[in-house]
Amino acid sequence: MARTDLPAGSYTDARTRFTRVEVNVVRGLVVDGQPITGPVRVIERGVDEPLDLPHPVELAVNEGSLTSLFVELRAGTWLRRVDRTTRRVARAEIVEALSVRRGTATSR
Repeated sequence: MARTDLPAGSYTDARTRFTRVEVNVVRGLVVDGQPITGPVRVIERGVDEPLDLPHPVELAVNEGSLTSLFVELRAGTWLRRVDRTTRRVARAEIVEALSVRRGTATSR
């Protein structure tokens, strides 16, 4: 998704910025007994404000190593809350579903 260099040290939070969140549903999504297919949007680039999400995370960055953060969108959770008329999902739904966890550090 993104990559950045950070000075060595300890960090207690991370921020994720989404400028566009759109899912193209092919099959399998049923809301209130009605199948939903096609695009479903949370954030549309150029229309909606970006979504900035802070996440508490314990992260140690060592000099000369790579550290990963895994961002899980958990689309299966928030897609079921789509408004069938507007084909949109409220921003709060993705905020509630999102998960960030630390990966494994490796040498460069």
